[in-house]
Amino acid sequence: MTLEEREWITAELGREEQQKVVMHPTGAARGLEDGRVWHLTAIESPAMVSWYGVTLWMPQLVKVFSAQYSNTTVGILLMIPYLVALFVMIFVGHRSDQTLERRYHAGIPLIVSAISLAWLAMGITSSVLISETLWCFVVSFVHSEDLSDRCPNEFLARYSAAAGIALINSIGNLGRWPCRVLRSRYH
Repeated sequence: MTLEEREWITAELGREEQQKVVMHPTGAARGLEDGRVWHLTAIESPAMVSWYGVTLWMPQLVKVFSAQYSNTTVGILLMIPYLVALFVMIFVGHRSDQTLERRYHAGIPLIVSAISLAWLAMGITSSVLISETLWCFVVSFVHSEDLSDRCPNEFLARYSAAAGIALINSIGNLGRWPCRVLRSRYH
């Protein structure tokens, strides 16, 4: 990138930020009272419950249906979807930035994750289908979470955006607690 292009981008980003500040108050309270933030929180909470539920039980699930595999092999098999998710997350994030579209790029993967979770709940007995369904869940969920953290920046600025993101993640991560309790009770 040339120096002229960098200066133009910097000036354009500064202009956009100033426009957001003029259009929306920037206090932290604004981020906590915005209805769109609470909407994203309502989406994030059950999503995180399903995420922690699947990731905490995934090794046991794969081990039960693949008893011939050692713990090391199960660990390596479970690492592969996260590597795939890394590249998918980079690709989808880049595409989302190019098109400036966040809703569908974050929403469709959550729908795919929900379908994968429902498919798992149907009682699949094939280890291949379970592995493919877990892959689909992990890959789609990981990059939807990356994009959901960007959504508040579309309609909030500065402190209000930080407060909104903090609220979404704080309440969403409460889903970790029941999953840990259940895992410790039944493990």
